[in-house]
Amino acid sequence: MARPEQLPSPEQSPETMDVGAATIASELHPESNEDSLFVRKGEGFFGIFDGVGGEAAGDVASAEASKSILSKLETLEENFTLPEMREDLRKAVENANDHLLQLSSQHSELRGMGTTACIAKIVNGKQGERHVVVANIGDSRAYIVKPDGRMLQITLDDNILKRDALDEAWVLQKKLNEVTSPTQLTARELHFFENINRIDCLGARRVEVSTYTARMSPGDNLLLTTDGVSDNLTDSEMGDILASSDNTEQATEALTRAAQQRSRENHFRAKPDDMSVILIEFMPRGLLPYVGRSLNVRRSSGVFDIGWKVHSYDYASGYVTVIKEEGKNILSKEILAQELTENN
Repeated sequence: MARPEQLPSPEQSPETMDVGAATIASELHPESNEDSLFVRKGEGFFGIFDGVGGEAAGDVASAEASKSILSKLETLEENFTLPEMREDLRKAVENANDHLLQLSSQHSELRGMGTTACIAKIVNGKQGERHVVVANIGDSRAYIVKPDGRMLQITLDDNILKRDALDEAWVLQKKLNEVTSPTQLTARELHFFENINRIDCLGARRVEVSTYTARMSPGDNLLLTTDGVSDNLTDSEMGDILASSDNTEQATEALTRAAQQRSRENHFRAKPDDMSVILIEFMPRGLLPYVGRSLNVRRSSGVFDIGWKVHSYDYASGYVTVIKEEGKNILSKEILAQELTENN
């Protein structure tokens, strides 16, 4: 099969954006959820916030930061480069910090309030490529979720690791994301783990907002989460839940419930907290081309041929190599992922 000169754009592709979101309050204060989130599916903007400060109005901080950032995003130009979008997101988060400082100066009961912020913008290119641009401060996170459930963290938490571990921060964060027992850590690593919730966040006089750009391959999805989920669950546990869920609504509910259940246990990672997630999917789960999966292949006539299996999947190009046994012969084809359907 001849390859086209370029991949179909997301607008031309049968891929659809399916978004699920879930949030639950900490069982320590079920009447008040200090997390906030927003979903603007049409514009490709998503945000998640974790208010900090407890009695110092963490719920107000997260809600006000969310509203401030949304109002700024609504004024952005439609035509932009990736660097321009990174700068726009950074400025939107910094403006939200100014807004929080103004509120806290005007209302004594709000002094000391703060919030994390993790803002993502999905950018679809003219050549069919897809990027996500992220602005972040604190320890709410953005992940790329691979089709097999592997979690690739985009953001680096603004905590003791970033401040003190320096060049080791990414490696140590990845290790701490998977740890389930103190016996897996050195004394230094345990010190970092026990202090990872000492974070930088909005509400301070000086803030440093980090921005990131990541390219997304066909089949990749995006997850935003507050630390109530990522502290309680390992990356592998989150990936397993996502890979085994049938849709985004089920996946987000399962993540928050699993984190809540862990928070009740006598477990090394257990921590009561508000728990929030947003999952953005770009490919129907039923068509994900896992190696070994039985699939139908559409012929040029439009008729589907049964009995094929996925041999390999090139995430970068979107092409799937499928094979089929016919007697002693093995047939092989290379086709685009969207031309597949499941065997009935």
